[in-house]
Amino acid sequence: MKARPGSRLDRQEVSKIIRRVLAEMTQRDAATLDESTRLFLDLGLTSVNAVELVMLLGDEFGMRLKAESLGWEALETLGSLIRYVAAVDPDGNGLEENEQPSGPAGGKAP
Repeated sequence: MKARPGSRLDRQEVSKIIRRVLAEMTQRDAATLDESTRLFLDLGLTSVNAVELVMLLGDEFGMRLKAESLGWEALETLGSLIRYVAAVDPDGNGLEENEQPSGPAGGKAP
C-alpha cells in the first residue's frame, strides 16, 4: 500500500499490514495480535527489531518514517504503532515530537 500525497492512510489497512509484518517477523499468527499486544514484552522485540520494523513499514507504506519523531510510546503496543503510522503525513513528514498520537504512555525503551 503506497500512500497518496496529501491524504491520510486508512486505519484498517494500516492495521492489516502492520499485523502481517509483525506476524512474519515474530513467526506468529496475525489473528492472535490485537491492539493491546505489547511489542517488546509480549512479542519479544528488541531495539534492533524495532528499527527493522520501522524500515519495513516505511517500505510497505511507501514513506519515510522519521526516527527522530518516532518515540518509544509509538512502539509500546500494536495499537499505538497503528495510531502512529495512520497519523503520519504520507508526504514523508513524521509527526512532531509534541504531536505523538494519544495512547498508552510508557516512553521508556525496554
